[in-house]
Amino acid sequence: MLHIREATASDADVLADLTTQLGYPSQTEEIIRRLQALSSRRSCVLVATMRDGVVEWVQVSAYSALVTDNAAGLCGLVVDEEWRGQGIGRALLKAAEAWARERNCSAMYVRTNAVRHSAHAFHRQFGYQQVKTSLTFTKSLGKGE
Repeated sequence: MLHIREATASDADVLADLTTQLGYPSQTEEIIRRLQALSSRRSCVLVATMRDGVVEWVQVSAYSALVTDNAAGLCGLVVDEEWRGQGIGRALLKAAEAWARERNCSAMYVRTNAVRHSAHAFHRQFGYQQVKTSLTFTKSLGKGE
């Protein structure tokens, strides 16, 4: 039976593994630190459990910006490779949307890597539409730079 709940520090081992499956190698300690840093009012990590184990996580964050009304962003969603294709992703996506609606968000934004064609199809299947193509830049903000 599928159960959805907020993630806790006790989920960190599995969350680190799933985050690594998503393409972002992570350690348990990093996940614990990141969970603690999230504001519960503006960001939420939900997990789906099956047979007493976490098989998926999704992070959704609400934000305000000058260019849009209050909106939410799907910061990540991953289903364990062994559990994909069983409707778990849809259930957690719907839970993330409900969380955003409770915070009066007018839209949900999803960004996904251009090479993740199955993720594109997944989101389209649930009414998401591609609105633009963009590039992502990063710069390390290490101390003293």
